[in-house]
Amino acid sequence: MAIIFPKRKMIIKKLRTKDIILSQIIFKTFSDDEKMTLFDLIDGGTINSKDAAIYEMTLNKLKKEVIAKFVPYVRDTSKIVYYCPSKNQYKARVPKALIVGDRPAPQFASTELQMWHKLHKYLYGDLENSTLRALFVLWLAERKADADVSSKTYDRNVNTWNKYYDGNPIIDIPISKITANKMFMFYKGFTAGRAISRAELGNIKGIMNMLYDYAVVNDIISVNTAKTVSTKSLKCKIVNNKNKVYTPEEREKLFIYLQSIPQNVYTLGIMLMFCLDIRIGELKALRWTDYDEQKGQIYIHNQIVDRKDENGKWCQLELDYTKSGEDGDRWLPVSKTAKNILSQLKLLSGNSEFILTNQAGTTVKTNKFNERLKNYCEKAGIRYLSSHKIRFYAVTEQAKAGIDLPTIQHNSGHRCKSTTLHYIRNASNEAVADERWEKVFG
Repeated sequence: MAIIFPKRKMIIKKLRTKDIILSQIIFKTFSDDEKMTLFDLIDGGTINSKDAAIYEMTLNKLKKEVIAKFVPYVRDTSKIVYYCPSKNQYKARVPKALIVGDRPAPQFASTELQMWHKLHKYLYGDLENSTLRALFVLWLAERKADADVSSKTYDRNVNTWNKYYDGNPIIDIPISKITANKMFMFYKGFTAGRAISRAELGNIKGIMNMLYDYAVVNDIISVNTAKTVSTKSLKCKIVNNKNKVYTPEEREKLFIYLQSIPQNVYTLGIMLMFCLDIRIGELKALRWTDYDEQKGQIYIHNQIVDRKDENGKWCQLELDYTKSGEDGDRWLPVSKTAKNILSQLKLLSGNSEFILTNQAGTTVKTNKFNERLKNYCEKAGIRYLSSHKIRFYAVTEQAKAGIDLPTIQHNSGHRCKSTTLHYIRNASNEAVADERWEKVFG
C-alpha cells in the first residue's frame, strides 16, 4: 500500500475494511486535508479502495448523500450504481431531472467508491476546492429565496461584493486555503488611509462571515475562520452619526405643520410612528384587531416588507413575525396623542382591516411614506431623515427620559442589547450640566 500520510502509515497498514470500528476512530483523527488527499488517491487509482481502512465508512457517507438527491426521481435506489462485467467498470444512471445544464453526468468508474465519489462531486460540487466566488453564487441564491432577507439587504450584499470582492485575488483561492492572515490583509487593504468607515468595514466582514457560515453548514469546512479575525486595530474613517436623529424640537415643528393641513393616511401615519417605538414594516402591518382601545395598548407581532418579484417589480409581502422573531412580539402603550391619531385614522380606513390604508384599500408603501415624509419636512422647515431614523428618535428619547435599558430593548423589539445601544444617539453637541455634574466637579 502506498504511503498516504507518514504519521499514520504503520497504523493504516494494520487496518482492513472489516475492522469498521477501529477505522472510524482513525478516520476521526484525520484532518480535512488528509481526508481529501485520501479521496483523491482512491479516486485517481493511486491506491486500491479495497485496501483503504476507511473504505466502507467513506462509501456509506457518499452513498447516503447521493441517494438523498436521487430519492424523488428513482424507485429503486439500490440500482443507482452497479457493476458492468462487460466493461469491468462500475456504472451509474442519472435521472434527467438531475442533469446540470450542459454538463454530462458521470457514467463509468473503475471502483464503486470512485463512482459514488464522482456522483457526489457532480451533484454537490467539488466542495474541497470551493472558492469564495463559487460560494457567493450559491449563498446569494439562498438569500434571494429567503423571505426574511429584504430586497434592500439583498441589493446591499450584491453591491458590497461588486465593490470590494469582485476582482480581488482572494475570491479565487479555495476557502480551505484562506488563512487568517490573508483575510486580515484583505480587510487592511480597504482601510489604508482611513478610506472607509467602520460601518462599511462591517459590511465587508459581514459578507465573509456569512460565506464561511454557509461553508460550515454545508460541510465544506469545519470552522468559521472569519469569526476569529479581529479588525479592531485597523483605522477607519471617522464618521459622526450622533446627530442623525430627529430632535424633539423637529418633531414638534413637523407636528404643527402636519396638523395645519388636511389630514390623510400619510400625515396621520407619520405622527403615529413618532408616537410609537416601531419599525416601518410593523407600522404598515398594524390591524385594528391589534389595537386594544380600552387598555390603551397596541400589539406588535408581524410586518409587511417590500420585495422584488421575478420580474424585478416591487411588491409587498406580509410575514407573521417581526424582524427579531419571537423577541419582537410586544405590547406598546398608546399615548393620548396616539389615541387621537388612531381615532382619525379609523374614520379614513373605512372597512379596511389595516390601520394605515391607502386609496386602493391596501396598506401604504414604504417609498411613498418616505416621499411624503421628505416633502412634509421641507414644508415644515426641518431636515429630512428617513422613517428608519424615527426609530432612533424613539429609542434615544426613552433613554433621555430615564427608562431603563431592558425596558427600552423590549419596547423596541430588539433581540440584543447592543442593538438598542446602537440606536441611542446624542442629538446635540452642547454640554449638558445638571446637579450630578456639579456634585462631581463643582
